[in-house]
Amino acid sequence: MADRILVKIPSEGMLSNSNAEQELSWRAIDTRGEWLGEAEKGTVEVLAEAIANSKAELWLLVPGARVSTRPLPISAKEKRHMERLLPYQLEDDLACDVEVLHFAFGAVDKGTVTIAYVEKAWFRSVLEKFSELSIEVAGSTPEPLLLPCDEQSCTISQNEELMVHQADGTSFSVSDTLASMVLNSLGENLAINASLTLVAGDDNALSDLESELPEDLLQKVEHRFVRDGWGALNIHLGRATLGASMPWLNLCVGEFSRRLPLMNWWHTWRKVALLGGITLTLFIVANFSQVQQLKSAQAIMQKDIETAFRSVVPRGAMVDPLRQLKAKMKSEQGTAKGSDSVLLISLVAPVIESLPDVALQGIQYNHDRNELRFSVKANSFKNIEALRNRLDGGNFKATLMSASAQGGVHSARLKIAKLR
Repeated sequence: MADRILVKIPSEGMLSNSNAEQELSWRAIDTRGEWLGEAEKGTVEVLAEAIANSKAELWLLVPGARVSTRPLPISAKEKRHMERLLPYQLEDDLACDVEVLHFAFGAVDKGTVTIAYVEKAWFRSVLEKFSELSIEVAGSTPEPLLLPCDEQSCTISQNEELMVHQADGTSFSVSDTLASMVLNSLGENLAINASLTLVAGDDNALSDLESELPEDLLQKVEHRFVRDGWGALNIHLGRATLGASMPWLNLCVGEFSRRLPLMNWWHTWRKVALLGGITLTLFIVANFSQVQQLKSAQAIMQKDIETAFRSVVPRGAMVDPLRQLKAKMKSEQGTAKGSDSVLLISLVAPVIESLPDVALQGIQYNHDRNELRFSVKANSFKNIEALRNRLDGGNFKATLMSASAQGGVHSARLKIAKLR
């Protein structure tokens, strides 16, 4: 299963089928860094169709003619600000202003960091071309930097162009017309004990490459490989020189950092989003209309309540007409409840009449409590207690509320109520 798809970008840009030399070339690798199938070619539109159902990450290989890398010393204090400081250390060596270049940095190792720089406008145009076709680019790295290179060595590859990758992180490529000049001056930047690895597309090209090397560099050649442009990137058979776990220097940082695939998500969920938006709009409109109808009905009801209140209370303050009407109705309904007054009197009167020593002094009925209160007098308290005992029982409760005695006459106040 493919883990990454590597896409070679032509130096001049990405044109249509009318110019086959400037078409893209791509190839897939697995997690071990081994190739999966043969390389394919085509325009960016063809690439989009080819990877439509692939879950592999897409990485762009920027040609050395467009991007260069070189090592720079860095102190511990400079690490936090290297993105702003280090580009200006190259200012004297650059043929253009620092502001027109985009810079990316590798990992800091032993006080040295590899810095890569590419023209901003060109790099932006490349990424925009992929974005227009909704192709998500996971990263981008300089192609010469992927040439296998051990410590104290230098790899030179001659295929479409001459690519050079040195052990210290320097990498670049030049056209065939400048190859001889670059090879003659290459020895000035190599260590005394450095070795060379040569890669070419066929035996004749490999011989031509050796013939262009000066005598001092020719003596440093230790390995020779016949590989095409793709094969040069992992010349060591059996070794995962392109393993996905390798920390590749990524040019897609800063203003070119990887963005969320919002357009892809929009194309995928566009219909669902539109349907959801329409549903939400209808829901809001329906609820707003219902709220307005309820408000209108409430206003009419409030007006009717105020009219009813004024018909009952023509004058006076109107603060809360509904509550005031309820209070008015409650006060008018006081006598509408059922009363047990007749029942209680019919119970008490015969008992008092049957006790000749007990005389009724007064009687009072409390409607809210539904109880009958009465006053009596007798020659002894026993007669009053006998009256209470005869009334108490069954569904009725008789209670002695107060008692007093004066001049041999005992007076008492009792109450009787029906049990609920």
